[in-house]
Amino acid sequence: MRRLIAILLVVILSTLQVLGFGAQIYQGTEQAKYLVELSRFKDIENNWAKKPIKVLTALSIFRGYGDRFYPDRIITYEEALIVALRAAGQEENAQRYMQTLKSRPGGTTSNGVQNRQTAAINADPWAYGYVDYAISKGILSKADATIPWTKPAQRQVVAYWLAKLAGVAPIYGTEQGAIYNFSDWRDINEVYAPYIEPLVRIGAIKGSISGNSLKFRPEDSLARNEMASMVYILLPYFAKVQGIVSKGGIIVRTSSRYVDNAPVKDYYIENDDGSRAVIEIKQDFDVPVLNGDDIDLTSWLKNGDNITYYAKGNNILFIELNAGSNNANRVEGVILDVSQDQLTLEDSSGNTRIYTLSKYTPVDVNGLAGSLSDLKYGQSVSLKLVNGRVKSISVYIDNNNPGYVTPGTIRVYGQVLDIIKSGDGYALRIYTQNGDIKDYYVSENIPVLMPQKTGSIQDVLRGDFVALYLDSLNSATPSKIAVQSNYGQVVAVIKGNIKGYANGQLALSDVKRYENGTWVDESGYAFYGISNDAKLYVDGNKIIADDINNYKSMRAYAVLTNNYGGSKIGYLNVFKGYEYTYEYTLSSIDYAAQRITVGNNVLPYNSSTAVVNSDRLMPPEGLVSGEDLLVIASKDGNNSIARLVLVETPQWPPYMIFKGNIVADAIKNQYGNIIGYNGIYDDRFELVKSYILKSGQWEKTGDEYLYLNNDTNIVDNTSTPGRSITLRDFTSMRYNDSNMSYLRGKFIYVVSDAFNNTIAINVVGDAGDFAGSGDRITTAYIDAVDAGNGLLSLKNARDYSQFKSSWFISGADMINVKKAVIVKNGMPVGLNDINPGDEAFIVRDGSIGYVVIVR
Repeated sequence: MRRLIAILLVVILSTLQVLGFGAQIYQGTEQAKYLVELSRFKDIENNWAKKPIKVLTALSIFRGYGDRFYPDRIITYEEALIVALRAAGQEENAQRYMQTLKSRPGGTTSNGVQNRQTAAINADPWAYGYVDYAISKGILSKADATIPWTKPAQRQVVAYWLAKLAGVAPIYGTEQGAIYNFSDWRDINEVYAPYIEPLVRIGAIKGSISGNSLKFRPEDSLARNEMASMVYILLPYFAKVQGIVSKGGIIVRTSSRYVDNAPVKDYYIENDDGSRAVIEIKQDFDVPVLNGDDIDLTSWLKNGDNITYYAKGNNILFIELNAGSNNANRVEGVILDVSQDQLTLEDSSGNTRIYTLSKYTPVDVNGLAGSLSDLKYGQSVSLKLVNGRVKSISVYIDNNNPGYVTPGTIRVYGQVLDIIKSGDGYALRIYTQNGDIKDYYVSENIPVLMPQKTGSIQDVLRGDFVALYLDSLNSATPSKIAVQSNYGQVVAVIKGNIKGYANGQLALSDVKRYENGTWVDESGYAFYGISNDAKLYVDGNKIIADDINNYKSMRAYAVLTNNYGGSKIGYLNVFKGYEYTYEYTLSSIDYAAQRITVGNNVLPYNSSTAVVNSDRLMPPEGLVSGEDLLVIASKDGNNSIARLVLVETPQWPPYMIFKGNIVADAIKNQYGNIIGYNGIYDDRFELVKSYILKSGQWEKTGDEYLYLNNDTNIVDNTSTPGRSITLRDFTSMRYNDSNMSYLRGKFIYVVSDAFNNTIAINVVGDAGDFAGSGDRITTAYIDAVDAGNGLLSLKNARDYSQFKSSWFISGADMINVKKAVIVKNGMPVGLNDINPGDEAFIVRDGSIGYVVIVR
């Protein structure tokens, strides 16, 4: 008996070791190998939608015809509906529904279905039941039964179905804007428009360029590959509807074993969030794996692979193999900045690097076990990296010279409240970590260290957390600035009703997310972690997380920030009574009395009031008069108190944009003959009838001298295609016989730094023909880049209204930048240098961009 017990214990312990004690255990599915085989279509290898088609086939959402997919074939209404139902995980429900129809008294008709919602369905026999199911569940109306189901589907109808089934919240009335960027928006059915609007913002609908206009073509048909692309982009929404979760991690080990004489392959995953998982592949079970544009099974996977996997319950539905393999190396350097989830260091080559940390990252200090809290500025460290991720940190501390402070290493930590050009430099107002407000002065050329790059003072924004390096305690002139990591950067602003707090998680119901000037539905019920340094308030009074359960059912406003282990709540404000919203320009702020005036409303604020400005959480002292605000307030007696302030005015980059005409002031001799031209020199030129862009408005400046250098990018777009002009050719206009004489008097846009040093010039036309009278100022985030066609897809775009002197939601979601000059980080760049997620500041005329500044 003892021997039997010992054997059983060995078996149990071995099993726990194999499967990974404390790890989530996942399995594959029986249908995976069949789905992978089905996805190997012969006619999609060179198709632009190859990847979406393979992914959706492997997920059993799209199906082909044997070994062919026919990507360009027009999709019918019945085909589109069934694909949408599969994407939403409702195919099984639809099939079970059909069985109930067949089992009802009276049997089945020759078409296989009886007792339908309506007898008017004009569809192929195999599709009847799906249509009837959709009508019974309210996905379709009974009137939709008369749709010609075997005919080509309209684009707007398919978009409407996808939005409804993906749980995308419709957007109505004045909150709409994106669809109006289509020149044919009037052709969109008013019933479908509220659902098409969010799909345009998401990027599932992009439209196409026709001449100089962007069109949706709502009543046209669409091909199978076009619908595949739409569904692929909406997969995160369909995943949420189906309860599918995704995680990323690295395969740290693989092993093989036998269970009941059948082979089992185990893949041990260390997830990005620090948790662990095991994918268990038994005989006849597997998982589709996407590698680039190709799909196979888990036999592709190996140690060190960086993967993203999608699971429903205990089953892995799909794995994506990310770029990069098990590349282990060491990086040594000095710590510049450390937060709870990021480490910034200067390596031995002088490069600034930033790395993400995990709470499980091992740390040793001089060979002894330590923790992340032991990491400090100035320490010498050695990082072990695997696929660019920190796997261990070794710290070396020299204890031989205590007490010595090297000049330039005294540091002041704080947040930038304001930055203003002053003389030959800039004045900085800092809200220090001690709660003081201090002023500093920095030169134009001060070294600025930023995450992943070396920047300049013009890259520093209000709200940035910085370290100022001083030579002495009393100095007000830093010698260097380090912009801290994005720890604490705002990810989202949400509101919802408190359901409870437990195990570090806050449960909210009826959650809405603030997005581009409006609240959109986020989730019916969701959980959010709370960061260790979160600021939590109830009716203006500070509380701790454990107190939250005392305020169930109350409305809460939360700011999610980048944090250790992902985004967490960094600020929470709960208050009783009704919500009041004020959306006006900030007229004035009284710091002493703690009052702001928005429109004609005077609102008190206090230490619990938070300000969100350009993805940064700031104190109210960071507000500046003239900004557009959305203020959320509550009543305290007869007074409304500001609880949360959202700054809607974008922080324009510290570059100047001028428009005007190149000088054409002729110099004549005593006989009246032109011998040259004034205002154009080797290193500068005069811009006449000029305007400067300030706070979204053009202000007349008269004549302005702008300085030129060999790095100035000069583009002539008076003809198609445009062409680059050398500095020498441009300045040769001052000569009477110059072959550049046609440029004199032309209308141009100019981008310069704060000291009139010209970065880029865009020559766009004759003064009388163009003069920039129809240009529009837009800010947005880059959603996608189509370098081949010169197109930028935009999201969360806002335009400036000179009539109202404020920013409003824009309908622009795509611009053509073939005739634009593009500036990023103070340098002229091309489209390939722009990345999704970059913030863009645009001067455009309709869908044509002329100036794009990217941050």
